[in-house]
Amino acid sequence: VIEILTIISEIVLVIFKKKSLYIISLIISIVLIVINSFGIYYVKHLNKFIDDGFTGEIINTSTYYLLTSNSNSVSNIDEVTLDFEIDYYKNSINNQLAKSKLGEYKYNEIDNLTKYLNDLKDSNKYLLIDKINYGICIELNPIISKDDYKVIYEFNIETIEERNFDVKTSYNIFVIGKDFSNERDDLNMLITINTDTHEVLFTSMPRDYYIDAVGYDFKDSLTNMYALGDETIIKSIENFYQIKVDYKVTLYTENLVDIVDKIGGVEFCSNVNFRTTHAKVLGTYDDTKGEKMYVKKGCYNYNGIEILTIARERVAFNPKGDHQRQENCRKILINILKKLASLSTLSNYTEILNSLNGLYKTNMNKNAVVKLIRSVLDGNEYKISEQHVGGELYNRPLGIERWVGSALYPNMEEVKNAIKKMKEILGE
Repeated sequence: VIEILTIISEIVLVIFKKKSLYIISLIISIVLIVINSFGIYYVKHLNKFIDDGFTGEIINTSTYYLLTSNSNSVSNIDEVTLDFEIDYYKNSINNQLAKSKLGEYKYNEIDNLTKYLNDLKDSNKYLLIDKINYGICIELNPIISKDDYKVIYEFNIETIEERNFDVKTSYNIFVIGKDFSNERDDLNMLITINTDTHEVLFTSMPRDYYIDAVGYDFKDSLTNMYALGDETIIKSIENFYQIKVDYKVTLYTENLVDIVDKIGGVEFCSNVNFRTTHAKVLGTYDDTKGEKMYVKKGCYNYNGIEILTIARERVAFNPKGDHQRQENCRKILINILKKLASLSTLSNYTEILNSLNGLYKTNMNKNAVVKLIRSVLDGNEYKISEQHVGGELYNRPLGIERWVGSALYPNMEEVKNAIKKMKEILGE
């Protein structure tokens, strides 16, 4: 429309010689050209953002360690010649690629990680293991200490994930929020969208939710299931809620701070006054390195590190700590999306888009995203609703090694109601 109006104004300039009409047409033409230039600028950057984030290959990276005991004199991989034997943990999900990259050693499979690591303290054996399973074992097992071992070689394995090229009018997105390590899942949320009825439903679930791990003969908490891979998590979520997860979005904690600061902070409303047990720190769990926050009852605007500190907090809300944390995370995510959609973001538009590219990774495709953006830009007012599922806390076996830890048994009445609402939004 702007192009057509600009051309008409230029034609008027050429055809008519009346000075007043000439001046008016000239002004209109200049204004329209300026507006059009801004439009081209914003569309160009938006298209680049969509192309960068929703096309091309999805590359996932996992880290592997070659471990030995601290008492072993060997200190690096160069001292481990091909006549050495390497043990590997059978439940690491990229073992074949890791062994291929490490070299042509003789490999022996082990399955009881706790027993093996306990024995490794007093031997000169070598263990190939992924960072995730090693970290879980150290964290959950009191008889295992990280100080007893040393990493003599660390390397990354890259795998390519398939992008989902489906374009639908209603679908589910599973959102995974990663902690500082970019590995453990701290946030689990389903977003159900219907672009025909213009409805969005946020369904959050506790990270300790204890559900069947599809492909395995046990239950596990979502926060430990990440060691089994995202594919297992998504299949387990689909099985539990009796739905299809169409897309996955992974959010990275540290980038959240940058994007919130770029959009000038976001509002957070609290029903109570509380002091955080976590400090305003980034990239560490050491709360002695920062200042704690006092959050007042009511609605206030917070910067990036403050929002991250609020999002992490759960101890201050006991006995419903994780329930409240998931609810707070849901509120924060919604407020970020609302702020991103507002005109106030235009002043630093390109900086915000660049920050967003580091905030997430997704298997969504360009056409599905464009369809959603067009629906919003057409002026459709989306109705946003929220729900949460909870349960009862018990100590239960966790992970493949079946360590005992905190797990939340689902309240199935709440789950049934949540499923009903999701299916209503989907039009099923």
